[in-house]
Amino acid sequence: FFFSSRRRHTRLQGDWSSDVCSSDLSNGMLVEHVELDSISRWGGLPLGLSLAHNNNFLSFAFVGITENQPDQTKYTYKLEGLDDAWSSVSTKSTASYGNLPPGDYLFRVKAVNSNQVWSKELVYSFTIRPPWWKTWWAYLLYLFIGISRSEEHTSELQSPCNLVCRLL
Repeated sequence: FFFSSRRRHTRLQGDWSSDVCSSDLSNGMLVEHVELDSISRWGGLPLGLSLAHNNNFLSFAFVGITENQPDQTKYTYKLEGLDDAWSSVSTKSTASYGNLPPGDYLFRVKAVNSNQVWSKELVYSFTIRPPWWKTWWAYLLYLFIGISRSEEHTSELQSPCNLVCRLL
């Protein structure tokens, strides 16, 4: 599994046997709270990848394998959950997405060779998790705090002494 910057590609080396890992990359960047179910046997892709809200820049590199005129291979891709339409067909074999909002995504890519024969679609799923303050349990906590404050305010107004004191 690689993380990339403009200057270098860095292989993430962590304890892949655990559900959550963190790693210091050789470029000084700390990648934390990477969750995955397993690693695929073919290609070494993390399966069930779930990234923290601040690890939301992804680049995909792909290649179509053909014996006849490999330089003529073209691609189209789409990130479901963000893109409405497929990209234009081109020889570009990378796709980058930055500042992805929290959500579930499907990256889809297809290749076409020089004979106009299309490959099967490759699909890769991953999740960008929301920050803790935007999770369902945080909203539930906000609701309870709001209700308790509302009840405190209501009980203050209903007290006869408080009402008379406020009128004076």
